[in-house]
Amino acid sequence: MQLILQPSCLQWARERAGFSINGLAQKLGIKEDKVVAWEQSGEITWSLAERLAHITHTPLGYLFLPDPPAEQLPITDFRTVETQAISHPSTDLSDTINDALRRQDWYRDYILSNGGEPLAFVGSLIISTDTIEAAKRIRDVVGWNATLWKELPSGDNPLSLHIGAVEEAGVLVMRSGIVGNNTRRPLKGINSEKGGMA
Repeated sequence: MQLILQPSCLQWARERAGFSINGLAQKLGIKEDKVVAWEQSGEITWSLAERLAHITHTPLGYLFLPDPPAEQLPITDFRTVETQAISHPSTDLSDTINDALRRQDWYRDYILSNGGEPLAFVGSLIISTDTIEAAKRIRDVVGWNATLWKELPSGDNPLSLHIGAVEEAGVLVMRSGIVGNNTRRPLKGINSEKGGMA
């Protein structure tokens, strides 16, 4: 079944996922000129549109929009590359942040439904707070000791100890090297190439 979609949406899906034309063609097992053709004409088969959506982690319905959606992260993005702001988040980052926000909402509801109280330190620091004072207050809340690293028995993991202290203070800590539960989507650094993107 042949579809005619907006070429800009097809190109957006590829670029959003960080694929070059060559990289996407290789991933799909097709020739580059087929990718070039659908990004110019919008003509694509149903099966290729489904595969494109799957490989680029794009909701299939987005490919049928008249224009690419304007995606924004739901949190402020402070990341930079050589002091330049990053123009758009990767699909992996967007999916990871959305997953973390869902977990955060669940955790908040869980704590409140079990009689939890708001944490007094949340919102207690402001931009003008002296950085040394801010660090001291954070250290006091989580009970960090300046000599903690030196006192650790050999073989203990200092990071795990610090994470445990933060969690004891009532803060949800999330760490992962993959997107969601998908072991085939490892999180990469912002300079990593996917599919040969330049």
